[in-house]
Amino acid sequence: MVFFYDPESDLPADIHDLLARLGVEKVMGFAASSGARLNSQIDMAVAAKAQIFYRVDADDVVAPQRFAQQATLFATSAIDVCGGGLTYAVNDTHERFDVIPKATPGPWDYLLNCAMLHPTLAFRLDTFQKAGLKYWDQRLEDKHLGLQIRKAGLVLKNTPMILGHYHLDPASRSSAQAARLNLSLNKAYLKTIRRFDLLPLAYLIYLSSMLAPSHQLRRIRQWLRHRPS
Repeated sequence: MVFFYDPESDLPADIHDLLARLGVEKVMGFAASSGARLNSQIDMAVAAKAQIFYRVDADDVVAPQRFAQQATLFATSAIDVCGGGLTYAVNDTHERFDVIPKATPGPWDYLLNCAMLHPTLAFRLDTFQKAGLKYWDQRLEDKHLGLQIRKAGLVLKNTPMILGHYHLDPASRSSAQAARLNLSLNKAYLKTIRRFDLLPLAYLIYLSSMLAPSHQLRRIRQWLRHRPS
């Protein structure tokens, strides 16, 4: 097992000691975009002959059963990408709510950013590499990856259980730039699957994100995600 960490932040001494006791190798990353860091880590995992890559974000909490659960799904199912549910913990209000994505997400789920929850993702490295998938170096790198997964025809399955806790910043992705980028990815996805009937929804999501605070949009999304695909 390898622990990647940011060279711009020092690991506390107790973390160093814990990793040493567990026999976990420490590898210093490099200062770059989130996508570039993830690509570097995936390349190192491939070089080490690993079979599965688990994405874990340093500011989130992983459920104890996550790795075993996803490893079992890869061993027993013909899937390429595996995700699961999260408990969202809002930093400012300490509000908590659970989001469990559909086992087989549809177009509505992609448009509403709940087809796959990025801190829960795990990839079968051989098919990931064979499809030539890469994270890009812009924001919404996880949503762009979801578009690539769909274009490549890889099989995504979400397990119906909570795989961790996500610490949510209420102001995250609340900029006009992020809203425009989200719209462009939604339009590209609809073009890929030829669901032009959902273009009005894509524009409604864009307009809503320009007018309403992100925490209100998340509440609306919680309701909309239960609509049919």
